[in-house]
Amino acid sequence: MARVKFKQNKMPNLFLIGFSLIFLGIIFLIVASFSAAKEGNEVNTNFQGGFGGFIGPIPFGFFTSKQALWIWIIISVVFVVLWIAIQKVLR
Repeated sequence: MARVKFKQNKMPNLFLIGFSLIFLGIIFLIVASFSAAKEGNEVNTNFQGGFGGFIGPIPFGFFTSKQALWIWIIISVVFVVLWIAIQKVLR
């Protein structure tokens, strides 16, 4: 009987890469929190941040500064236009 060679599935590698990136992000947040706490007793209230994402082709976001909001609006418009262009090409 001849042996059949199967191609290795690449999905576990992608899962490992994604999981590693999330884990490294959490570690960076923890280290940054501890280093900021050790710098002094003063409380730094100047925090700017936000969160943005897509649900299908619809962008959403929550931000604490107008600058971050405008950056997200530009990025989301670019990605929506790219998504529409790719959909038209694939049809």
